[in-house]
Amino acid sequence: MKIDSDELELIILPAYEVFVKEVKYKAEKLQESFEFEEVLNNIEKQRKMWHQEIDKLVNALKEDVCGMKKMQMKAQNDHLSRLRCKKGSSKE
Repeated sequence: MKIDSDELELIILPAYEVFVKEVKYKAEKLQESFEFEEVLNNIEKQRKMWHQEIDKLVNALKEDVCGMKKMQMKAQNDHLSRLRCKKGSSKE
């Protein structure tokens, strides 16, 4: 029992204290590090770029749909005009 107690006090506890100090030091260095902030900033920049690209695509799609709507309305109005002309000429 005495040997175990001596081993604990002389070897294990000092090694544990060194380990605890190393972990605390690494945690402090990590807290001071700007590396994570830089990564987060890069992520935010990329997000903004993607949103800009998506906005461009959505706007282009909206323009296409509006163009299709105008073409469809013109075709329907032309067809309606021809029908009215035929109806008018058939009454004469």
